[in-house]
Amino acid sequence: MQVTAHDYSDNVNQLIAYIEEYKHFDQIISINVGNAIKFINQDSLVAIEVYGDELRFFSKKTAYTTRGRLYKTLEKLDRRFVQIARGTVININYLQSLEAGFSGNMTAIMKNDRKINVSRRYLINLKERLGL
Repeated sequence: MQVTAHDYSDNVNQLIAYIEEYKHFDQIISINVGNAIKFINQDSLVAIEVYGDELRFFSKKTAYTTRGRLYKTLEKLDRRFVQIARGTVININYLQSLEAGFSGNMTAIMKNDRKINVSRRYLINLKERLGL
């Protein structure tokens, strides 16, 4: 990555310091939230869910809403993320347990006590990723 500027203002220096703080910049997801760009470390990202034409990113502490396509976001994520439903992706590092749900579906219980439905269609991928 290369950062160039005509003048090195305080804002540019802060940006450079922020980027240098993260040795693995590919672990950072950037999303547009309103008039700002938010940077989320993949380590803190618990799940992503689609609501209509909006994506909701759930981190350990905060939720962010933006517009976008789930498949494009999924391309940016590493292997710890798995799609468990048409509109849902989870970080398997935050998966606490799987419980049987209704009509053959499973429910993913996350470490933050969030319950997320796993569709039968995507259950095979989840089990493969977990080595089951």
